[in-house]
Amino acid sequence: MYVKIANFYLAPSREISRLWKVSSSPVLSHVEQSEEGVVVIRAFGLDTVGRMINENFIRNDVNSRCWFSETVTQQWFQVRMQLIGSGVIFVVVSGLVYLRDYLSPGLVGLAFTYALSVDGGLASLVQCWSWVEIQMVSPERIIEYGSIPAEGSQRPLVIQPDASWPRSSTLQFQDVVFNYKQGGEPVLKGLSFNIHNNEKIGIVGRTGAGKSSLTMALFRINELVSGRILIDGVDIATMPLRTLRSSLSIIPQSPVLFKGTLRAYMDPFDEFTDAEIWSALEKVDMKAQVSALEDATVLTIAHRLGTVLDSDRIMVLSAGRVVEFDSPRELVKDGSGVFYELAKEGGYLDKLL
Repeated sequence: MYVKIANFYLAPSREISRLWKVSSSPVLSHVEQSEEGVVVIRAFGLDTVGRMINENFIRNDVNSRCWFSETVTQQWFQVRMQLIGSGVIFVVVSGLVYLRDYLSPGLVGLAFTYALSVDGGLASLVQCWSWVEIQMVSPERIIEYGSIPAEGSQRPLVIQPDASWPRSSTLQFQDVVFNYKQGGEPVLKGLSFNIHNNEKIGIVGRTGAGKSSLTMALFRINELVSGRILIDGVDIATMPLRTLRSSLSIIPQSPVLFKGTLRAYMDPFDEFTDAEIWSALEKVDMKAQVSALEDATVLTIAHRLGTVLDSDRIMVLSAGRVVEFDSPRELVKDGSGVFYELAKEGGYLDKLL
């Protein structure tokens, strides 16, 4: 009976314990993120504060449901263990009472004492066994996290570029095929183009054309299905991720506040002196913001066409492929094409013709 009840209890209890531990992670991460981002939350006003509070309530409610279910399950098991133990003692006591004329008082007391001890021992043994099996959910989660492939580990490293890389900011995409999920539909389909040193490139296209995916591939957020991306003639798949990403910069579409000092943002890898950083700040104060980008290749992903009209060339994407790639005026000169239609819809033809 003890074993049957334990087996009946273990299956749902193990799953409930797993759910409770899984639901605890969002609660803890939300508290940590709220604490670290309290400046951002305050900056966006009471609406954001209320939204964060509601989010915290929702996550805690989910976690509390799992915890309550686990508690109820444990109580159910303990009650059954006690009922079985009480049944065993009742049978022993009934037998002793029935055989009282044939047993000495000392033997009756000894049998009763052993019945109590065996009952408690069996109950404790079954509870410990079930507790150990349930707690194995924690090592299971450790193994699960430990088996997640490390970022960038799918391809072997071949080279470690020297400190002067990249000497030029040329960029080449060679038949790049990229997707977000293994075996899924590619979002970049045989993408090929060359960008020269210090060029300013505007990237445009309708929703779902693959503009953001191009950036994901460049930063190796996911590995390529096939093809190569070369910066200064070096395949980025053959170098450490830290080396690659420390040589690239990205300015997101949405402004976000981060925790840290201004110096940490300007020199995240602590490679420059205070004098050099002060010199950079003075230059920013004296010159236009774009002056800092004169010696860099810049890719601008445009959601508003007006932000890329001054680019050296415009890359037009459609369904993960390059359909047009030339200077803005050349693309609208013939009065047809994808970029021409986009400029016409946005009312920018007068600035280009």
